[in-house]
Amino acid sequence: MFVDGVLMNEASPQAECFFDTITQTVDGTVYLQAGTSHANIVRVDGLDTIRRLPEMRVRLTAEHVAAVQEFVRRRDAAKPPAAPPKK
Repeated sequence: MFVDGVLMNEASPQAECFFDTITQTVDGTVYLQAGTSHANIVRVDGLDTIRRLPEMRVRLTAEHVAAVQEFVRRRDAAKPPAAPPKK
């Protein structure tokens, strides 16, 4: 359903948004695509320009991976146990 003019100022892109995109058309209008089980196309007003970040190298070490694994282990240990499946 297309709804024009709805303010999205208080909207959140949800907890997980995979493969979001932002683009600027030739007329300078900026659009954002976001959604989890749906795809919203939102016009973004108030940005004069957007630009691609320069290409850069990212260095991922074994220490980085270990730190993330420890973070996930601690986060998961702090979660309450899952409820048993309903019969």
